[in-house]
Amino acid sequence: MFQAMQLANGIGGAAYLGGAAVLLVLVQIVLTWRMASAAARIERYEERLERFGDVLTMLAETSESGFKAIATELERISARTPARKEAKTSAARVAKSARKGRSVQQIAAGEQVSEGEVRLRLSLTEPALLERIDAPRAEA
Repeated sequence: MFQAMQLANGIGGAAYLGGAAVLLVLVQIVLTWRMASAAARIERYEERLERFGDVLTMLAETSESGFKAIATELERISARTPARKEAKTSAARVAKSARKGRSVQQIAAGEQVSEGEVRLRLSLTEPALLERIDAPRAEA
């Protein structure tokens, strides 16, 4: 009977040992499965991050080209604006010279424009001055 108990204990101990090994293998399978799913999630995050990087690059390039276009347009507009101011000051200078009593020929020579241009500017800004300056010419 003693031998039967030892044999039963040996078989029972082996059963416990086998059960522990199976449990250990199951735990390893579960951990391996979780690690594989975590690796797949990391891979998806890396793909999304790469797409976001591409989108950010495209946004930066688009913004840069837009800013260049705006700067070019502002330069074009600012280069054109002084010409208008110069035309206003030129017309003002012509009118001022006419008020001082200078002739159309003298004003044209001073401004380096034709007499017709002087007459046109005066007719647009101060028609009365043009009539007063041209009156001596009509009498002659």
